[in-house]
Amino acid sequence: MAAQRWRLTTGSRVAVYHYPPAAAGPRHPTPLVYLNGGPVRGISLLDHRFLQLLARQGYDVYAYEQAGGGRSDLLPTDQYTISRSVRDFAAFVDRLDRGEADMGENPRAASHRALRRLHLKHPATVPRTPAPDAADLR
Repeated sequence: MAAQRWRLTTGSRVAVYHYPPAAAGPRHPTPLVYLNGGPVRGISLLDHRFLQLLARQGYDVYAYEQAGGGRSDLLPTDQYTISRSVRDFAAFVDRLDRGEADMGENPRAASHRALRRLHLKHPATVPRTPAPDAADLR
């Protein structure tokens, strides 16, 4: 899977993956942004397969590897903060320019608590809707 490289308004340069919804069948109107659990960790092959499955179910799926993870650029060590992760996520959603986005996350995500805080501050922009389980997609 080839990654695009996006420079966010925060200055972070992140690897982005997009899985458009399948051409046939119903589509979910709100894009789903998947968080992989970085920094450090990249999106795994198993994650990519799951994201493709979601796209086949009509989700417009975006995923990015957080700064310092996977194919994304590194940051100076002192910039790896929860606040930075939250700002990067908000900048990513803003760059989509699609209004609101649903958020799915890897349950191992170190930054999921910060993103929940982002949801609490900006629920109209970042509603917290967990991605469906793979069992629900069969």
